[in-house]
Amino acid sequence: MLRAGWDAHTLNAPGKFLVSAPGHDRPKRARAYLLTDQVVTETAAHYATVRPALDPESRQAISSARRPTAPPPHNRPEEANPEASQNEQETTDNALWLALCNAPAEGLEVSELMRITGWKRTKLYRHLREYADAGRVILVSRGHWRARATEEPSP
Repeated sequence: MLRAGWDAHTLNAPGKFLVSAPGHDRPKRARAYLLTDQVVTETAAHYATVRPALDPESRQAISSARRPTAPPPHNRPEEANPEASQNEQETTDNALWLALCNAPAEGLEVSELMRITGWKRTKLYRHLREYADAGRVILVSRGHWRARATEEPSP
């Protein structure tokens, strides 16, 4: 096993481990951290005060954008009712725009925007690119977006 790369004696700290995957000749070293429910709860409580409160209309728009995962393609309701699909698209677009408008100065992470809209990364980036081309949003830093304030210069 040692000749095959399973040199566990070199793992000298908590959280270090060896990982093997198809197509790799030797196991690779990796490291992970243990996050207990208590640590997650304490961290969430610590940062809960940082997030600004939303007005009722904003809260409603965001909560309406959260929906279960899409059914399989052959059972999708929009095939029977294209108007319902259009309404859902508009609601999700509105939720995205509202989230971008309410984003803090440092912007919202793409993962959070994906959670709000329920979209995959490619679709979300396509919409963000359209907004950016129209001068409506700003890429604040890598993966962080927000709406452009009216007094800010266009890119």
